[in-house]
Amino acid sequence: MDKLLEIIKRLWETIGPDGVLMISGIGIIAGAFLSTVYFQLHLPNWQVILLISLGLALLMYGFSRLRAIKVGDNANTENKERDQVGGLPVNLEFKKECLESEKSSVDTYDKLKITQENDNLIIESTDFNASNSKIKIKIDNIENERYMWGKVVGLPINSEFRDECLKFKNTSAGAYIDECLGGNVNERYDEILNLFDDVPKMIGATKLVKNFFDKGDNIIFVAVTEVENNIIRTTPINISFASQQLVRKARENRFQEISCPIFGSGGGGVAPKLAIRAMIDGVLGAFAVFGCNNMVVTLKVHNKTFESIKDIKKALQNG
Repeated sequence: MDKLLEIIKRLWETIGPDGVLMISGIGIIAGAFLSTVYFQLHLPNWQVILLISLGLALLMYGFSRLRAIKVGDNANTENKERDQVGGLPVNLEFKKECLESEKSSVDTYDKLKITQENDNLIIESTDFNASNSKIKIKIDNIENERYMWGKVVGLPINSEFRDECLKFKNTSAGAYIDECLGGNVNERYDEILNLFDDVPKMIGATKLVKNFFDKGDNIIFVAVTEVENNIIRTTPINISFASQQLVRKARENRFQEISCPIFGSGGGGVAPKLAIRAMIDGVLGAFAVFGCNNMVVTLKVHNKTFESIKDIKKALQNG
């Protein structure tokens, strides 16, 4: 049984949810024909038509999603030359485009439509290059949910990728890893650090770890803070850039659902309202620059930061 689950998991990672939709559609269409022609089940015509229609709908929907991702990939390849260092863009024109996208989102911040759905704030991307992508903001602790299969969690780390905060449950990254490993963080701390040997030590650097220590969790560690004279610090610009790189890494690896805590609002020393705004700017900029379609980024605000979702909305709208 475990071997079968592992095969299914690897197949899912290889073809992705869009491929599964297309295969399901083909299977339903084939089943409709086989049941009538080969098995001679004599299904009523309306049932056969219904099955074929369902199969075609799944097939076309899966194809359209794959095509949207492919178009975004081609646009990025043709329009943005990149010189890569560990996954980070160092081409000056590309950096300029990122900054212009971010500036645009800042300039139009007051025009953003922030809606409330139950206990979530919703900010939808209005960029033509990022259809059906949105940001959700909710009050929740990041460790309250595990992120497996098609989901990924973004956890902040310092730019040296040797972060003692990973050991502490009072930090967002530490709390999630503690929940994931069942409280054995100290015993495996050196093993965790070994994961980062090949990562460039700079703000915005990322490391994707799938199936974290065989626990099933997908984690993107992203450098948000810097350490200077034993003092941890960051800025809204660093937070925004780190958020862009988080979205970029997720998109490159075909993750459509990302969740993360608010970067830099704890040990980083940035006021929570400013940190949230910086993340919104970074994520919206990434949606536009990297051509992210049908992506949902959930920003989880610690329950000790704001009392209600209405307080967050008010803080964002008041500037």
